[in-house]
Amino acid sequence: MRQISRRIIIKKSLSTKSSATSRCRYVLAKKLRPLSFIALLSLSLTLSLSLTCSACQPTPQEENVKSKADHSLAKMIKEPAGSQASQAEETWVFDKKYDSGITLIVDAVVRNAKTTDVPVISLDKHKFESGDSLKKIVEVFYPDKEIYDAGDMVPKEMLEEDLIMYKNLLSNLNQGIPMKWGKQVDFNDQAEVEYFRAELTEIIQDLEKKYSEAPTEAETQNPTSYELEYDEETDSYQANLWTKQHDAKVYLNFVNWAWGESSLYMEVRNSEIENLYNSIVYERIYSPYAFESDEVFQEIKKDLDERVSKMGLDYMSLNCVSKSVSGIYSLYYTRTHQGLQETYVNNYLGTTATGIDGAPMIELWKSESLVFDVHDNEIIKAKWLNASQMREVDNDNVATIPWEEVKTIFENQIDYALSASILAGSHVTKTIYIDRIEFGLTKVLMKDSRDDYKLVPTWSFLGYDSAVEGLSSEQSVCYLTINAIDGTVIDRGLMH
Repeated sequence: MRQISRRIIIKKSLSTKSSATSRCRYVLAKKLRPLSFIALLSLSLTLSLSLTCSACQPTPQEENVKSKADHSLAKMIKEPAGSQASQAEETWVFDKKYDSGITLIVDAVVRNAKTTDVPVISLDKHKFESGDSLKKIVEVFYPDKEIYDAGDMVPKEMLEEDLIMYKNLLSNLNQGIPMKWGKQVDFNDQAEVEYFRAELTEIIQDLEKKYSEAPTEAETQNPTSYELEYDEETDSYQANLWTKQHDAKVYLNFVNWAWGESSLYMEVRNSEIENLYNSIVYERIYSPYAFESDEVFQEIKKDLDERVSKMGLDYMSLNCVSKSVSGIYSLYYTRTHQGLQETYVNNYLGTTATGIDGAPMIELWKSESLVFDVHDNEIIKAKWLNASQMREVDNDNVATIPWEEVKTIFENQIDYALSASILAGSHVTKTIYIDRIEFGLTKVLMKDSRDDYKLVPTWSFLGYDSAVEGLSSEQSVCYLTINAIDGTVIDRGLMH
């Protein structure tokens, strides 16, 4: 079984004045071996970045939103909407200037403005199974290719690529040359530079040792039996597969993690694709209708819709799209029920519940998504994260609060956040733009439960900042998520 190597993941905390939460944090994480260092940096910034609020925030003098303690969500979920039909505006325009130096501009299209037939769904985790089910998924991508097991060890050729990449990164760091993943990451002090240098050095030493013991690529061409095998180091079951496509290597990795989540990572790797990701600049995420006149996108969508269906994922449909300056289309698929989709969010304003050692208090089961990166009409990367299955429909038409009340909650809550300078800092003066408001579904963990996850209807307010240190101004963020059943604010970091 291929071992999962340690990779440096950079997480940026941007929300408060606190030096502890505003500096770069360098965290070692276990990731699937075929994912490149640069790709992981992009993945962490794109998928794992949360704008975390300080744990010690000032208490508002008056209540701005409904208290979660005042409502029984579990009871309200059972209440039918009856003949209720709440209609939102198709667009909403609003702006305000705050003493904190932040300007808020809402100029947004409202997606799914008609809130009828609104479901609540209970979900269970889905695990991959060895054999034909894995083979079926692989054949969706590569029906005519010989598929190989990765084997117990990574081949020399692949380790050599990584050695060159890490040594270049270390050389750049030593010479003070900015890192090359689309945007320079600034170090706040020399201690952070030294920490990063030490971790790079350790990884290089580890790779050099593995290279000396590794087989050649030819020695790893063993036809796969599509079996998930136990990996003791990560306490997970994995099927690590690979094949060839043109002049590139393709890696497909199925993982059932110990805490119950299952994920598929597919990546095409060659120097050309590496360069595409190295030069990527993060883009805003748009609703699909923004690409209606893009003929290339329409061809890509048609192809991917067919592949998703062949994978047996008829419950998933396209939620949003982005396109990088290097020409990579990213299409984000999420669960859909009765025409209402789970809203895809990559970055959010939220918190994380941690223990004394800083680790999450419980391993939350995050949102499910299926993401394809396409370049020149070929899939170069795919990620199916947190695979799920529907346990039951708790209510196929739950009662929801009126749109006018949603707007009031938003204005009050964002007023508190921006006036209290939660998003402000001495190094940041910004304008926050809300350009997308979506009525959709959001996964939450029910109160006093460790495994009762439901998709509930929510209003999500998404946009971007004009000036965020270390990131492109086009980076999409969800600034507020309102539970459409009871009007409470959902913290996506805590999932309630």
